[in-house]
Amino acid sequence: MDWKKYCLEMLTNHASRCTALVNLREELYMLEEKSISPSGTVYDTQPRGGDGAVRGADIMLNNYVSKEDYRKRIAAIKRKVDAVDRALKTLTPEEKYLLNVWYISPAPNKLGRAYERLFKSDSEIYRKKRVAFKKFCTALCGEEIDE
Repeated sequence: MDWKKYCLEMLTNHASRCTALVNLREELYMLEEKSISPSGTVYDTQPRGGDGAVRGADIMLNNYVSKEDYRKRIAAIKRKVDAVDRALKTLTPEEKYLLNVWYISPAPNKLGRAYERLFKSDSEIYRKKRVAFKKFCTALCGEEIDE
């Protein structure tokens, strides 16, 4: 497996996964609200539009399956987010900052931003970024990456 590529993907998608967790939890909450609200309850004898009658049990089953799907997706994303967070905790604040500027929340003029905060030369900033990425990869997947 290409661990360097894997670690890079985990870092670059970290912010999006955090946002996805919030959105999926909100969707799950709305599904749960719908299943307990009076308008979400449908009696078996109540016909629905279309070419057949959809029974309340079918609606409840669909809702249950949707909620389970959301829970599984939330759990899978949460495992990835937690793994990245644990790996980031092993880094110094300076190393976290460099990985954040380059990979997690990339912004224009990365080098300039890093220079303003760290007051290091360009080559020193790039070296520290490489070291931080290597430490992150080791903490995330236990593998030493090659430069």
